Amino acid sequence: MSIFSNNLKRIRERENLKQSELASMVNVTNKAISSWENGRTEPNMGMIESLCKALNCTKSDLMEEEPTILMTSDAHVKRLLMYAEKLGMLSPEARERVFHYIDFEKSKENNNANS
Repeated sequence: MSIFSNNLKRIRERENLKQSELASMVNVTNKAISSWENGRTEPNMGMIESLCKALNCTKSDLMEEEPTILMTSDAHVKRLLMYAEKLGMLSPEARERVFHYIDFEKSKENNNANS
């Protein structure tokens, strides 16, 4: 399977969408979504843009390897927090826990780099 196919499936599942639901959102068949997720075919760039809108993600999210928390830039973290807040998912306490976790991961990364 390709990076694209893995990312498409992961992001679709993260958004709690069935293949049929995503297919309906971007006006394709379930078979097309299945084919993309199994790496048999890939959509054209116009369809990738439609997928990004439907999945609330960027082209990079679909086309590039998934970054780990250790490689996540501050800008990316801020963007994720912004999306979560828009969805009302983070209370002030939860937001603080996220920041502490990020700081913890960064300190582990720095310790590993200095070892």
